[in-house]
Formats: sequence, C-alpha cells, structure tokens
Amino acid sequence: MDNNSRRTPQPTSVSTFIERLKNHDKIDGDEIDEVASISTRDTFIFQAPRRVNDTLVIALVDIYCVGEVDVLEILTEHPDVNAIVTLSSWNTVSGDAHNYGCERHVGVFTWKEFFGAINYKKFWMYEPLPPRLKDEESRAERMRRRKSWN
Repeated sequence: MDNNSRRTPQPTSVSTFIERLKNHDKIDGDEIDEVASISTRDTFIFQAPRRVNDTLVIALVDIYCVGEVDVLEILTEHPDVNAIVTLSSWNTVSGDAHNYGCERHVGVFTWKEFFGAINYKKFWMYEPLPPRLKDEESRAERMRRRKSWN
C-alpha cells in the first residue's frame, strides 16, 4: 500500500467527528443519517442537514494528501457527495483537489477546515486564512469572505 492510498477511517475518528458535528450550531444534529457505513472504497458516507435548509452529504476518508484524482474517484462512486473530509490530523488537501471540488460545488477539507466551512452557505469555497495576516487584515478578510460565501 502506498502512503496516499485510501484507508478506512478509524471508527473512533468517525464517531468523534459525528459527535462534534451533532453539537455544531449550524447542523441539525438529531437528523444526521448514515447512508452507508463503509463503502467498497473505504469511504464512510452520511447526511447532515444544515440549519440553512440544505443537506451535507459527507464522505469521510483517511488519505494522507487528498488529490484531484481522489476527489474524482469519490464523486464517481458517490455522485451525491458535496463534502469530502480527510480525518487524520496530519492529512492534507492539495490545491488542485480543492479547486476541482470547488468547480463542482463540493468542499474538500481537512477536519479543521470543514468545521470552519460549514458556517457558510457556499461552504465549498472555504479556504483557511493565511497565518501571515495581521489582526486588522484578518478582520477585513473575514468580512470579505462572509459577503462572498454567504
């Protein structure tokens, strides 16, 4: 197995993720629905209704660096998915994967990025703020993003 192959997400990571999601103020936690426990390609799929009247269909994966091909494979297997989240804290998402997903209104995120993204109507566009911004620049950028992502 190469370092970037998909692995089944750890059951404890999946349950922790879902519990945290159930408690998020933008999610209707009582209505989270498991679509399939583990698919044939080691992807956990479930639905989470948001309070802005849409539903996230989330694919949880464990991929070291999610690339464009990974997004294409997941969307081919699960065309209803609109969010892909890689669970392990050391995992990342390539810029190409993010852009490819964004073009299709599919968010491709690390765990931390996902919980920032679900605060926005256009969650698939979310990108974390660059760490180099000063406080005043950060506030201005957050305001700009709120206007364009909501």
